[in-house]
Amino acid sequence: MMENLKKISRKNSEGYAIDTNKLNLEHFRSIVSPSIGLLSTAFRHQFIIPEFQEFSKEIEEIYWRCKENTNGTVACYIPQLQRMSPNYWGVSIVTIDGQRYSIGDVNIPFTIQSCSKPLSYAIALDLLGADVVHKYVGQEPSGRNFNELILDHNKKPHNPMINAGAIIICSLLKTIHHPEMSSAEKFDFTMNYFECCSLEANCDLVAVMAATLANGGICPVSEEKVLKPESVRDVLSLMHSCGMYDYSGQFAFKVGLPAKSGVSGALLVVVPNVMGMCLYSPPLDALGNSCRGVQFCEEQLQRALHSPSKIHGARHKLSGMDMTLSDYDGRTALHLAAAEGHVKCVEFLLKHCLVPYEVRDRWGKTPLEEALAFGHTDIIEMIQFWDEEVTRISKNKGDEEDSPISEMTIKQDN
Repeated sequence: MMENLKKISRKNSEGYAIDTNKLNLEHFRSIVSPSIGLLSTAFRHQFIIPEFQEFSKEIEEIYWRCKENTNGTVACYIPQLQRMSPNYWGVSIVTIDGQRYSIGDVNIPFTIQSCSKPLSYAIALDLLGADVVHKYVGQEPSGRNFNELILDHNKKPHNPMINAGAIIICSLLKTIHHPEMSSAEKFDFTMNYFECCSLEANCDLVAVMAATLANGGICPVSEEKVLKPESVRDVLSLMHSCGMYDYSGQFAFKVGLPAKSGVSGALLVVVPNVMGMCLYSPPLDALGNSCRGVQFCEEQLQRALHSPSKIHGARHKLSGMDMTLSDYDGRTALHLAAAEGHVKCVEFLLKHCLVPYEVRDRWGKTPLEEALAFGHTDIIEMIQFWDEEVTRISKNKGDEEDSPISEMTIKQDN
């Protein structure tokens, strides 16, 4: 779109400044037509994260909170890693529809180390298939240090996310894919593993890799299909169970997202069907994971990613959905929004959807009692004010059965 705008600017006799050009309807159509899908999505608030500015502010707050974490030490057994400053801290995010946000040291180059393992595994699955690959490498967590050269009871490396399994994957890519090579050549190609770990990238680049996995193998920037969906599915499964070294189980329990860490301090995180992230900070904990990266994920990421959206609520209402429906526990959307402290959602559900605020769930709790239990004072005051308004309007209307309170009634009264 910008290239088309520049072309029109060059042809315009008034000059080359883009911001001073006047466009006619024909020129406007020629400029926006290649990007009409993107513009339509933007104007309709249909991006995967519609309130992206608000989301970015939340990420920035989390970033500065984690920056104060000075725990951990920089890996010293590889000279290239030892030279990195412990003060480096960067966060980069790419959504599956191309929204991007970066903060901190996102342009500092680093070697991706073990963050290469999911990609090598995905390429092997694409080229050889899962049946062939898993003849040589397992799919189970090892329960041992990531750099131990051990085998499981089937005499195979436990999984592709530890060193032994990743070496097998890299050698498979060369030996089976090129069976004509001699044994000496095949041995030499195990060096491919070290070359993969030594690839240089930065936060922005690794975030695009993560977003490609989140998008089922399609790069959200180039829109190129890089990996097969079934390969991505298998990769994410093993990242979830084996991607964080000996901390994988706890990370899966606390965060519940596929992730892969590297001793360079990089942490590749995938939110399937939403976005990919790269968190970079060289100081590592005792298990080899980035201290700031793990803190970022565990303490705040889930809450930031799963905040209910007022825009999504409006979209559901306009589509004709009954917003007063409850789940199998008798909890309505208002119960959940009040319990989790989402003021905008509570306001929308009360004012525009007229969701009953006195309904009790299976435990006998109302939305107001949920807000009281969790100390959300803004929501408590909002529901109490709403109760007073409804009571007042009901009295003014005489509580007539043929004059129900509606959204229009409340708007007219106010």
